[in-house]
Amino acid sequence: MATWGLKPQVVKEIYKTVVEKLIQYGSEIWYKYIVKINNKLIQIQRQTLLGITKTYRTVSSEAIQVLSGCLPLDLKIRIENDMARQIRRNKLNKIIDDKISFEYEKRIQPWKTLKIDWNYYMEEMKGLMIFTDGSKMDGRVGCAFVVFYNKTELDYRKFRLNDSSTVFMAEVIAIQQAVQYVKAKDLGKVIIISDSRSALMALSAVEEARDMINNVKEDIKEYKGKITLTWIRAHMGNFGNERADQLAKEAILISDETISFVPSRNQIRNEGNKIIKDLWQNRWNDSKNARWTKNLIDKVNVDRLYGDFYINQILTAHGVFREYQARFFEKTSLCLCGQETGSVLHVIKEWEIWTEKTGPVDGN
Repeated sequence: MATWGLKPQVVKEIYKTVVEKLIQYGSEIWYKYIVKINNKLIQIQRQTLLGITKTYRTVSSEAIQVLSGCLPLDLKIRIENDMARQIRRNKLNKIIDDKISFEYEKRIQPWKTLKIDWNYYMEEMKGLMIFTDGSKMDGRVGCAFVVFYNKTELDYRKFRLNDSSTVFMAEVIAIQQAVQYVKAKDLGKVIIISDSRSALMALSAVEEARDMINNVKEDIKEYKGKITLTWIRAHMGNFGNERADQLAKEAILISDETISFVPSRNQIRNEGNKIIKDLWQNRWNDSKNARWTKNLIDKVNVDRLYGDFYINQILTAHGVFREYQARFFEKTSLCLCGQETGSVLHVIKEWEIWTEKTGPVDGN
């Protein structure tokens, strides 16, 4: 690879983890969607991307963004600010458009924080046990719990969640509904068994701020009997766990939604990243610059990185080629062979120095 200085991969990593973060700091306050600010952001970004791609300075910003795999900074800031506002709204509001915000946070005094411990499932199905599970298939979400006494099934409940819900939400709701069932029936000593370690860890986390999870903690703590939480490894052949899994899968087929949530923070970020990529692709498609590069690379990709000085001259048509030298430096455009204009296509495909040794590049 013909490069100098730090490797392009290293420069790109420094840009993404340091430079971008510094530029974005406080952008929710200072950023405005106006041409002047957008152009200034692209200008600032351009300096680093030239160092990553090692292209000629005459290469367009659109091209070096595509070659480096770096998102246009104005798009990134605009959409990520929208994402941050939506995530913050979900934290501050319990109900949004008649849907529940799972991310809603309620301040708790430090001395009122709760930690609900959980155990590993190590015993046979003895006594009163409730197995819970959540499931997501083909974009549909459901959860369920099933009540056993010893090995005899006594009761079950199934709940259909809206498509914006996640499996984690479904697992928490299954535990929540099981706890409410125990309290309503006043069942005394009960073991609630879940195969969701993440849900149980959220219930045991002292620093947990989400109101829904903390409400489950309070219900368990205030219950007059005793509720013990237990984790079981999924799909290990336990009858109770497999039955709960079956019911959760049946729940996703229920037509009417029992519980509806607004999108989670991860879903907001995933959707935002998709929007950024789509807007970047549309900008690249509509760009009247870098037509040669666009013919070679028609899709944008954040995982792409071309950082070779010589290869990027071919990918951009900006470099030692006589046609480029004539356009920018008023030199002759005639190729060294004296027969054609010294375009990149002519040099790599038709120049006699290559065809004499290997024949025409296209094999004719």
